[in-house]
Amino acid sequence: MYCRRCGVELEPEFSQCPLCGSTDHTEQEPEMTEYHLDEPAPVEPVLRQMVRRSIGGIGMTASIILLMLDLGTDGVLSWSPVAIVPVITGTALVVIALLFTRWSHIFFGSMTATIAMLALLDLLSNGGLDWFVPIAIPLTLAAGVVVELHRFLLPRLPGVVKGSVILVGAGIMTAMVDMTITLHTMDTVGLSWSRFVLLATLPAAGLLILLHRTLLRYIDLRRRFHI
Repeated sequence: MYCRRCGVELEPEFSQCPLCGSTDHTEQEPEMTEYHLDEPAPVEPVLRQMVRRSIGGIGMTASIILLMLDLGTDGVLSWSPVAIVPVITGTALVVIALLFTRWSHIFFGSMTATIAMLALLDLLSNGGLDWFVPIAIPLTLAAGVVVELHRFLLPRLPGVVKGSVILVGAGIMTAMVDMTITLHTMDTVGLSWSRFVLLATLPAAGLLILLHRTLLRYIDLRRRFHI
């Protein structure tokens, strides 16, 4: 059996062409002139579908295992929902990345899945959304802004400067986490543990920029290291 669209020979159990995704088959091998080579074929539709199903199956299997462990240890489903929610969320994030091709759909889908996970974790821990509204939502939105800024800036920057921008973004995100938690727990705005992260990331970022502006301008590292 052959695919009418691209001419690939198919096994009898295939109902869909693994190359182009077409379901139009023929018993006779098509001539080269019959191939629709001028039409763009979809990019790995069957492979993406198989990976999505595999990831979904892994997530469901892990959730069932956690439920069985909870029941087997007489937890009476006390802790397994808290563990299952992140597993399902991680599975959803991977599936979203495979399901959509546009960045905006992947971004907003991932943000929605993350916010839903944090809300469920707060409810399951009997927090009554106590920390979800003042902490989880601001930090999730801030992380989304940082990711968008990185996506906008990184393609426009040279290689070494990209590393410095990533370090600065990580330091800023850490400081925002620290300030948000401190404001919620102590009613004051300040930096505590994040100062150590900033002391590590900001000088490293500055060193990378200095390296780019001085050393890398005059030394061909590829030739030096025989790359």
